[in-house]
Amino acid sequence: MVYWNDKGRGIPLTNGPCNPYGLYISCEACKHSTLMVWADVLNRWPLGTFSRDMARSLKCSQCGERQGSIMVAAQTP
Repeated sequence: MVYWNDKGRGIPLTNGPCNPYGLYISCEACKHSTLMVWADVLNRWPLGTFSRDMARSLKCSQCGERQGSIMVAAQTP
């Protein structure tokens, strides 16, 4: 899990041999969450974007806060 306020940058986004299903995206302020499929992830952020920077760029559609967290979804739900 990578949070918007993590000190480290996390790992860069790649399209490597590990082919995850997508990302679970959550708001730490109101706990709203959703699943973003991998194709949409690659369309939104360029390869090489660090995971913390991805979390910081999120804005909650429910409460409007910018306190995102992301986690890799390895399998289909």
